[in-house]
Amino acid sequence: MNNSKYNRLPHAGDFEVESGAEAFYLAPKPLPTGSTAFTGQRMHREVNDVFLDFAHGVSGLEFSIRTSVGLVIFMIVFIVLVGFFLGVHDYFKYGSPVFEILLELVLPNYYLWGIIAILMLMAGVPLYQSIHEITTVPPVRFNRQRREVAYVRQKGEPPLIVPWEEVIACVTAGTTVSQYAVMHSYSLMIGLRDSSSGEVVRLTLNVGHLSLAVSEWEALRVYMEEGPLALPEPLLVDEEFQEGTVAYFHMCR
Repeated sequence: MNNSKYNRLPHAGDFEVESGAEAFYLAPKPLPTGSTAFTGQRMHREVNDVFLDFAHGVSGLEFSIRTSVGLVIFMIVFIVLVGFFLGVHDYFKYGSPVFEILLELVLPNYYLWGIIAILMLMAGVPLYQSIHEITTVPPVRFNRQRREVAYVRQKGEPPLIVPWEEVIACVTAGTTVSQYAVMHSYSLMIGLRDSSSGEVVRLTLNVGHLSLAVSEWEALRVYMEEGPLALPEPLLVDEEFQEGTVAYFHMCR
């Protein structure tokens, strides 16, 4: 994030184009953006009067876990019911025991259960990797009391601590053209500069729209400047509107 266009570190309001991506800087010395402050990706893992932990939480994986578990349970129930109804059919037609097919053909079928086990691994391994990454990577801590931002690359390493007024932030917009489609990409980039070495650690949050990137940063800014009461209440606090429910589906329509 060393700005070659201005031959200095970027300031809020700077604009540059690099490698086909446009970047607009919102910090250092952040100013109000005028956008609504909220986190569309549930990035506020913990918020209180002293600090805000900015990182992905496991709540975002809830729908994926529900879907994976529900799919496996559905397949098992479906196979058992098919075996049971085939047994009922044979009972009325040939007089065979009702559970004969289920006990002799379905339950001992190692190929069938092997396929289900493979599907469980295909769904479970990516979920495990995501949960492991979320729980092992420390969050970025915005300490409102000290007016500092702390970041630890890996557990056990000393933290990189940057004053709040020196945090670099920009929103980027880029376009990728292929033979199939034109794809737009937007992100919020936060830069933490080590004053001793001059190295800038970049943290990137990909979002679906430019306004969402600005809103993510605005939520951090209002927390540091005004406190946790300035943050809007989460929309999905009621279990009825949790992701994956019918109420959530109708709300998003």
